[in-house]
Amino acid sequence: MSSKGLLDNLAILTDVDMTLLPSMSTDTTDEKKIIVSTLHQRLSGAFAFVTGRPAHSLDTSFPAKLPASVEHHAAWRPSSNDGFKPLAPILDSDGIAAF
Repeated sequence: MSSKGLLDNLAILTDVDMTLLPSMSTDTTDEKKIIVSTLHQRLSGAFAFVTGRPAHSLDTSFPAKLPASVEHHAAWRPSSNDGFKPLAPILDSDGIAAF
């Protein structure tokens, strides 16, 4: 396989907390917003956020609504055009016992 073919199957997953932003802060700079939007465009969408923070906190910091995994991987947004979707069913204590 050529190196170009290998690179076509890669993506950048970027942690938000303590990497792009201080822990649980929603303050970001216009420069960081431009950088992540540019990466997303230049990588043809193969750029996503990974964070334990709630979806609304991420979207406050980065309103471009890029693909993301949020709430410790409990939900994800596969593309900029989608809303967040749960990754697993939510179980209450009775559901966990039956699981």
